[in-house]
Amino acid sequence: MGEMRMGKALICIDYTVDFVADDGKLTCGKPGQAIESKITEITSSFIDEGHFVVFAVDHHEEEDPYHPETKLFPPHNIRGTEGIELYGQLSSLFHTSKHLKTCLLYGKNKILCFCRHSIRNETARARHHGTSLSRRMYRYLCTSYSC
Repeated sequence: MGEMRMGKALICIDYTVDFVADDGKLTCGKPGQAIESKITEITSSFIDEGHFVVFAVDHHEEEDPYHPETKLFPPHNIRGTEGIELYGQLSSLFHTSKHLKTCLLYGKNKILCFCRHSIRNETARARHHGTSLSRRMYRYLCTSYSC
């Protein structure tokens, strides 16, 4: 278990408390909960077979005035809240497998998790927080793998 094999990868996107739990901020509710066992089963088999698994999780800062989703949706998947945690059995599976080099938790802050990073948003944030852009970019690159 955990030996990396080439050829297959699985990306689990946004299966979090805020998107799945009954009291989640943007929950899909019962339909999302109904697929919990199957998602966990498939993810577990990928991990057991040594394939790469990415847990891509929507990741936001509270009241971020520079992120377009702030105006589109209620606050959700806020750093440091329960809502950002993986949901149910998938959370347990991740916590028992996160030490493996084949498992990656990827904090994304865009609807499309592998879209191009917006330099304009980071520049605005850097100005607002009084930090240099290079420092903000370093922090971003250490917590995200946008290309």
